[in-house]
Amino acid sequence: MLGVICFLAGLILAISTIRLFQIQGKGTLAPWDATTRLITSGPYAYVRNPMITGVALILTGEAWLFASYAIGIWAVIFLVINMVYFPLSEEPGLRARFGKEYDTYCQYVPRYIPRLTPWKQIKVVAAIIRKEDKIFTTQRGYGEWKDWWEFPGGKMEVGEAPEEALMREIREELSADISVDEFLCTVEYDYPQFHLKMHCYLCSLQTEALHLNEHEAAQWLTKDELGSVKWLPADLEVVERLRTR
Repeated sequence: MLGVICFLAGLILAISTIRLFQIQGKGTLAPWDATTRLITSGPYAYVRNPMITGVALILTGEAWLFASYAIGIWAVIFLVINMVYFPLSEEPGLRARFGKEYDTYCQYVPRYIPRLTPWKQIKVVAAIIRKEDKIFTTQRGYGEWKDWWEFPGGKMEVGEAPEEALMREIREELSADISVDEFLCTVEYDYPQFHLKMHCYLCSLQTEALHLNEHEAAQWLTKDELGSVKWLPADLEVVERLRTR
């Protein structure tokens, strides 16, 4: 029974990681068709090598099921080979493809021993909407950070470019159209439940009317007035960037 349970657990884990390669990573295991997006969800939110874990469980389950010392020895050899191969070859390749995004992932997700809770990275966009010498700011009206101030924006959808996500989010939040004028900065901040990656853009309105569909209040503030409200921690970093421009 232990062998069957171990084998099935490993098989399910291996299949789920292969599916993530195709669906989220937009690639395969083959080096000539490598993933083009970093996978950080599912089992990859707990450990960086869930596929290796899955195969090791399959081999261990087979060793128990057939009482085979040979398969057991092969399972150990497989683990040793991958424990050497992954940091020397696989990780440098991933770091070359995904850069800082992969470094951040490695910082929070262990290589072999799984986390007890899943690591979560949220990618969002924020609009710094300018009108003459003022900037549009909004007050959050829901959730843990209710009443704190932020720049309008929201989550990026899978496969969506930051500029597209920003225009969509502003239509949903403010019933307005904007032009995305200039990239300002990318802010990364660790909230207690997740790691935030926020792409910020300087924008201007294409329509004058603004309607607060999600926020409870809004203000147009000059650069000198930005310190008069209580900012969300990640947005406060954007404020500091604006002050130094």
